[in-house]
Amino acid sequence: LMLVKTADSIVPIVNLALFNLIFSLAWYVLGRILFKDTLTDINLRSNFSSISRGYMLLFQLMTGDSWAGLMYEGMSVFCPSSSPETCDKGYSSMAAFYYIIY
Repeated sequence: LMLVKTADSIVPIVNLALFNLIFSLAWYVLGRILFKDTLTDINLRSNFSSISRGYMLLFQLMTGDSWAGLMYEGMSVFCPSSSPETCDKGYSSMAAFYYIIY
């Protein structure tokens, strides 16, 4: 009986994993469009330079591992501390929204 229940739960688990993969892929594409390769200069490990690094960044956001630091790094791309007069508050807000929503 327990083996039958386990076999019945495989399909919903695969559906959940597939949904997570598709959602993360769409979010990666959105991040790639928003940030391009600008995060590479700030963080060599967590950026959107490749799909594997992008998925690792999204996995880090999903698990909540230092996500606020990643958000501030993403916002600093559009508001560099060296020249605050060139701060683009619209894109900086979109970057924060991107990290918070995921």
